[in-house]
Amino acid sequence: MSVRSGQSLRDACAAWLDLKRAQDKRATSLDNWTTALETHVYPYLGAVRVSDLRPEHVERLYLDLRRHGKRAGKCRTAGVTCAEHGCRPENHSGLAPKSVQHVHGALRAVLARAVASGALAVNPADDPRAREALPKRTKDTRRVSEGDYWTDAQARAFLASVAEDPLRVLWSLALATGLRRGELAGLLWRDVDLDGGTLRVRRSTTAVRGTAVSTTGKTDAAARTVPLGPSTVTALRAHRRDQRAAALAAEPGTWTDTGHVFTESDGQPVHPDRLTKRFSAASERAGLPRVGASRMPPLRRDADAPARGACLHRRPRARP
Repeated sequence: MSVRSGQSLRDACAAWLDLKRAQDKRATSLDNWTTALETHVYPYLGAVRVSDLRPEHVERLYLDLRRHGKRAGKCRTAGVTCAEHGCRPENHSGLAPKSVQHVHGALRAVLARAVASGALAVNPADDPRAREALPKRTKDTRRVSEGDYWTDAQARAFLASVAEDPLRVLWSLALATGLRRGELAGLLWRDVDLDGGTLRVRRSTTAVRGTAVSTTGKTDAAARTVPLGPSTVTALRAHRRDQRAAALAAEPGTWTDTGHVFTESDGQPVHPDRLTKRFSAASERAGLPRVGASRMPPLRRDADAPARGACLHRRPRARP
């Protein structure tokens, strides 16, 4: 993809996004880049010719996003569409530092293509003025404490309370292995070796603008083999039998064999967002407090007890 000097920044960004789609980049990354460019760059600088871009353009963009970049009501960005809805820019709050960094990363990559194509001599996003306008990176040093988790008794009370829940085996597996929400939603039977007592984590199902999208793991740590204890294997065998019986009993055309371990009543995989809602509802019904960032609770780590640090969203940081 080459960038022409007379090309608008909007067209250059759109071509860059098309290139990333052609390279089959992760759906979540594509969505982040698309949001950063279409929502936060186009309204400000989309009509500017690439060759006319200066560091002060980028600097002003970042400062405006930091002050009033968050969406408010029907307005898409920091006051750019306010006039259409009777709004005012000052009604918008500042965009989160991490989101501004996402905008910078995407814009910088587009402009790097422009430099490589000869449309720009230097990258305006690399200029000190633009970089100084960025929010400073902050390192989250919070350590996970005991308050982030249920006690052993609370965890066991939760398991007892979901004994009749259609997802009871999923909750038990999450507690026993520490699998993340997306890993549970994306788990396939072909990756489960019940005879060997292991499962292989190969993919994750994430929600992108409400749509469930399956992707492979980003790191070697994400793709891994997880041991299963005897009672977990027994529960999964029973779950597989029940699932097969449900498929056989279903009316013709009402069951889809997707190969997923955890499905809805029609065989379709469970949506990761629904897992979060159903876990929260189950916790509330059990009279249990919410724990940390929706983390599942830990018990002692052995073959079948819930794993310390299991979660429905992301892998927790190391314990102190």
